[in-house]
Amino acid sequence: MELEKVIEPTPYFRPFPEFEDVFGGVAAYHRHLLPLATVDLSHLRSNLTGSIHFVLPTERFICEPGEYTSTHHSYLCRHNWLGFRMDANDKYTFDASLEYFLTESQLVSELKCDDDALSDGLAYYNATRQAYQQIKSRFAESQLLFGRFDNRPMEFAYLGGNQGWPNCAGDGGFPHREEYLYDDAGEITEHNFIPLAEDGSEFEFIGWLHADNYSREIPCQVYLFYNESNRLALQGFDWG
Repeated sequence: MELEKVIEPTPYFRPFPEFEDVFGGVAAYHRHLLPLATVDLSHLRSNLTGSIHFVLPTERFICEPGEYTSTHHSYLCRHNWLGFRMDANDKYTFDASLEYFLTESQLVSELKCDDDALSDGLAYYNATRQAYQQIKSRFAESQLLFGRFDNRPMEFAYLGGNQGWPNCAGDGGFPHREEYLYDDAGEITEHNFIPLAEDGSEFEFIGWLHADNYSREIPCQVYLFYNESNRLALQGFDWG
């Protein structure tokens, strides 16, 4: 589909879904993941069913997601890439162990993070969650998202269109193919990064959003992809 700028909640784009509607009853995910929005897949392509979710990791102050925890990576979860398996009810299961997140890993001590640095990092994660809750509460009253420095309403997301070549394409070595689109004169108009699942099947681009519209502490763009044949959701992160 053509690029669509989402400027308000719609029946097919629902901001701030409840945690249980995205992750089921996995309480441990609360420490690391924030649900941002739910998208009906049929809006992207009429023969798709179910929903997919934008989510945000709270980990960023000490390192980027997965930056130092390669021993706990999976095929889908790498440096700056998070992957999820989707059940019959469209709920997510994280594809790696929770030790993918630095604060769950023994690497905190191995990296010699002093007490002050670790304390600052944990405080940052708490501030991220608090900012998220404040924005969620304001959204419940206004049905709008607002800018970081003013009260100007902001977009919720961009759906469809071409993903281009996000910066995270170079992080973690995610398997992919390159796609080139050309105009009538033979000039390249688009250079797209298309992630590949473990069986070689392609991920379809869903859309992207500015995470700091949902939590002020996380200045990144979130790119969301879907693999229909394996029921997988994949996200890459471009940090500001």
